[in-house]
Amino acid sequence: MNNWNLITLLILLSIPSLSFSQNKIDIGVFLGYGEHGSDVHSWGRHGAMLTENSAFAYGANLKLNFKDNLGLRLNYWGSEISGQDRTLTELVGHDLRDYSFSSPLKELSLVLEYDLFGKKRWQNKQGESLKASGGSFRRAISPYFFSGVGLSFTNPIVDFGQNISKLEEEDLDNTETTNFQIPVGGGIRFDLTEAIYVSAEISSRIPINDYLEGISESANPEKNDSYQFIGFNLGFRIGGRDDSDNDGIIDKEDLCPNIPGLIAFNGCPDSDNDGIEDSKDRCPNSFGALEYMGCPDSDKDGVIDLDDTCPSIAGLSKFDGCPDTDGDEIPDIRDECPNEVGPSSNNGCPLILDADGDGFNDDVDNCPNVFGIISGCPDTDKDGVIDQDDACPTLFGTLNGCPDSDGDGIADHQDACPLEAGIASNSGCPQKGVSRSDIINDFYINDIYFDTNQSVIKSESRFRIEEVLAFSRQFPEAKFIITGHTDNRNSDNYNLNLSERRAKRVYESLVKAGVNPSKLTIEYKGEHEPATSNLSEEEMKKNRRVEIRGVAQ
Repeated sequence: MNNWNLITLLILLSIPSLSFSQNKIDIGVFLGYGEHGSDVHSWGRHGAMLTENSAFAYGANLKLNFKDNLGLRLNYWGSEISGQDRTLTELVGHDLRDYSFSSPLKELSLVLEYDLFGKKRWQNKQGESLKASGGSFRRAISPYFFSGVGLSFTNPIVDFGQNISKLEEEDLDNTETTNFQIPVGGGIRFDLTEAIYVSAEISSRIPINDYLEGISESANPEKNDSYQFIGFNLGFRIGGRDDSDNDGIIDKEDLCPNIPGLIAFNGCPDSDNDGIEDSKDRCPNSFGALEYMGCPDSDKDGVIDLDDTCPSIAGLSKFDGCPDTDGDEIPDIRDECPNEVGPSSNNGCPLILDADGDGFNDDVDNCPNVFGIISGCPDTDKDGVIDQDDACPTLFGTLNGCPDSDGDGIADHQDACPLEAGIASNSGCPQKGVSRSDIINDFYINDIYFDTNQSVIKSESRFRIEEVLAFSRQFPEAKFIITGHTDNRNSDNYNLNLSERRAKRVYESLVKAGVNPSKLTIEYKGEHEPATSNLSEEEMKKNRRVEIRGVAQ
């Protein structure tokens, strides 16, 4: 091989490996012999095929595998051709012309190779990937075939004998050293290991050239030259089969090449193993059924948990999976009376009469037989205290429903001096020697009440806010301590928090009414300072309170 041929071979061999280094590649070495048929050596033309024109052959090849049974193969073959017709006396009709020739023979070709049983190496009998199904590589014996295009390189030296005829001169003028070839061939491949194999191979060239040995016109101008290689190829598989996610399914056949998956889903995963691949599974991480798009239905009501508002209780799809126990077409989750039939206008509860027509149904009307505006009860003087709790139901007042003209915390009808601020110990009249500070310090309220676990001031206690406001206006120097209390029904921490919220609610009400916030201080005691015992509901009611004490500056 001359230097130019060697350089060309190395460049062409390196291109596939550089461009496709991540794909599976085979490299091989060929040893055998080559033989040829030409104008001088009659190859079948007269019923005989000679083999004394054979010579040692060698080669190398590189194959890029597109699939397990299909690849593109680059070949280099080398041998020699030589011969003479001086002793071919046994060939009838062949004139002896005293010719001889010799030439190196090189070929560079590119062929498409089909391996008949190539896929068997990587699949089990069911056609599943061996790696994914727990197996390993299977050795195989497989025929293969190839065909393609190539170039042959020769440099013939011809001895025409003593006399050179005109035909021989034409041969000298027409001799070419590079010729187009169409190689075809095949063989049988035997796997030794997963990475090594050996094959017996034969290839031939379609006879389309006539000057491989430098002779044509002076011999058989109608007969083209050809040659073939016969021998063994030792091959090596390198580069591995691309499987980025290592799931046993090669990337080019894997629809999810970067996520480990299953053969059944072309390499895509089924994370919850419910038989539905993740891309089609609405709940890919929860085992479900196909009819529910791969999602679970814990209560078996036909509504998947993902859409089921009540996933642990069997219900109806029209109610988002929730039950309607009383059958009133209002799901229990929105039905205030789930066991009693009632219209939606009454939140699923039965209609209850409003005997006094005040807009409060009898079941929530504190005075069901008397028209009223506060929880169904009347408030004649419109002072916010219902008549039954109002000590002066016909007189507007802020002190338990009664007026307190002098703002001393003593209602006018109990105040001997209704127009002069006084003290309770002196029947509401001023007492000599009693200072304003004494009056302020004597100010004390302990009956601002609340419902259980609530921090909303009960309606009957709202008048106390106005009472504090009136007193603060008469004694602007006064300050007030607001202290929250609870009964003992809950934990200590809960009650402390509740008593704080009650004290803050009274504070906010006073500020909203007009009391200067700088005059107010908040304290909260929880259940620790009860006004009475907690042995009955009535006693607990008195402990759910806020106290307000006056403090002189």
